[in-house]
Amino acid sequence: MAMPRAAGRLWAYGVAAALFLVCAAAVSARPAPDMEPTVNAAAEQTISIPAFEEPWRHVAPLSDMTAKIFAQGLSEVADVQYEPLLVTRRIMENGTCYLFACNAASRDAHPYAALVYLYQTGSDVRIADIRAIGHAGMVGSYRAFETPTPEAHASLQAALSDAAEIDSFTPLLTAIQIVAGRNYFFVGNVTRDSRVSPACITVYQPLHDAARITEVNVLSLGNQR
Repeated sequence: MAMPRAAGRLWAYGVAAALFLVCAAAVSARPAPDMEPTVNAAAEQTISIPAFEEPWRHVAPLSDMTAKIFAQGLSEVADVQYEPLLVTRRIMENGTCYLFACNAASRDAHPYAALVYLYQTGSDVRIADIRAIGHAGMVGSYRAFETPTPEAHASLQAALSDAAEIDSFTPLLTAIQIVAGRNYFFVGNVTRDSRVSPACITVYQPLHDAARITEVNVLSLGNQR
């Protein structure tokens, strides 16, 4: 599948277990980031997750139910404070997997964006994985999630102008990294062939050139519109 211009585009359909949006990138002051997520210490509680049975739901704000599930799952995490912003979930044979897009803060790090994966079986909720976007809290890494700015929207739309594979993409959050230009890590919902799926798109905006997509990750095929 060809990508626009020389940048290229990687399509990763389907993910193993709870690893949604594996494009949580670790970049050190350079464009077109390599993907190298940082895992928080709380992920030591990692558990194995059965095969998925249903599509992931579209990304949406938390409900009272998912807020309680998040609070229960992270009740024993004390070293980092996580603020859940959006959630998607997938029902499986023996439980439900949740992915929360969060902002994280600790005493010795700048606020940063993170992805928290929880697995629920009955009344039990456990951490499956926690991944920071970039190098957690380090100077020069990605900032905390925020609502996409007009500048971020403009870079995204310019980068998507040649993306024939995507019918539309609705960005809900973005994390920004200042490099020789800017890297934007978007979280939102992508539409392809009338199906809506959770997705992330990483866009590099050079200082003196057109914005381009450096990574697209879609969590399988989502629900019919």
